Amino acid sequence: MSEDLIYLDANATTPVDPEVLEAMLPFFQNDFANAASFSHAPGRKASDAVEQARENVAKLIGAEVKDIIFTSGATESINLALKGYAEFNFKGEETIVSSPLEHKAVIEAVEYLSEKYQVEYIKVNSSGEVDLNSLREILLKQKCLVSIQHANNEVGSVNNLREIGIMCRHYGSILHVDAAQTAGKVGIDVEKMCIDLLSLSAHKIYGPKGVGALYVRRRNPRIRLTKQMYGGKQEREYRPGTLNVPGIVGLGKAAELASKRMLADEEKINKLTEKFKQVLSTELPDVIFNGPAGKGLPGNLNFTVPGLDARELLCELPQLAMSTGSACTSELSEPSHVLRALGIVGDKALATLRVGINRFNTVEEIDRAVELLVNKVIDIRQKTARVEHLP
Repeated sequence: MSEDLIYLDANATTPVDPEVLEAMLPFFQNDFANAASFSHAPGRKASDAVEQARENVAKLIGAEVKDIIFTSGATESINLALKGYAEFNFKGEETIVSSPLEHKAVIEAVEYLSEKYQVEYIKVNSSGEVDLNSLREILLKQKCLVSIQHANNEVGSVNNLREIGIMCRHYGSILHVDAAQTAGKVGIDVEKMCIDLLSLSAHKIYGPKGVGALYVRRRNPRIRLTKQMYGGKQEREYRPGTLNVPGIVGLGKAAELASKRMLADEEKINKLTEKFKQVLSTELPDVIFNGPAGKGLPGNLNFTVPGLDARELLCELPQLAMSTGSACTSELSEPSHVLRALGIVGDKALATLRVGINRFNTVEEIDRAVELLVNKVIDIRQKTARVEHLP
């Protein structure tokens, strides 16, 4: 990546931390053995590294070590959780409950399951947070599998997992949480929050792409799933296949670093985010900030610059790596489902940008990024005004 480029798309992915890369490298080179090869020392060493990573991930979310299943990422974890739970446990009266703001991995898995099972969607408020009264009304009627994101990947709204979890437990329903955006960034405790299933991904917390984890509660209550893949006996048979040892080691190291740095990272990133927001709102007073007015996902800013086309604006700012929304839907020309669900449609949606600040960004980068953005917006507006005044 060019030294002149300022990376501000941490919601899509984060850079790999140098300590994570250092921990991974030996398992590509000298320590390359299969973790299932217990008959020799190199295999046992790989297995030990995997178990250490499992311990680190469990500690990050307050789980028991044996409750962690390694996968290829949050998308696979989500599919295994939702499809696996419904197929094993549903008898015909239960309902799958989700929100219209979920990541596409949840939305499409729920749509697939809707062909066999009943589905209901919780209402959300204008900031993108789940309406707890709406959830309670649904839970009163039947037993449910509830799938809710901890934080939205576009507008940064954060749901109150403790209240949601306690409510689900009270009404005898099961809670799955998509924590891809929050694991390692804000505190999560699956016991205190009454979470039964939780999905996360390494590349959102300064780890490698292509590896993630699923938390599957083993007691109080015991969660059982129908496996979605067939093969070996790895990962309690939920995820058969040769383990990605370097990737798992990377996830484990990223989780270890996150446990140690979370508070410091959050403080630094929040300060940089507030600086970006204050300068932008001062220089461009008509900018509209979307999502929660108060505390949201650390590092996330979603805002609308009236009268501009966000894609064209970014094309004229090659020095900035920002986005117009979720990386999983960025190839589409239409506004995201998240913006539409929040009533941000038409020209406003097309004029919306997302900033994601990470632990490696500096004050100097934020100052420069806002300056470039503001100057380009002013330049485009001036050019547009001159064209409109031509005879």
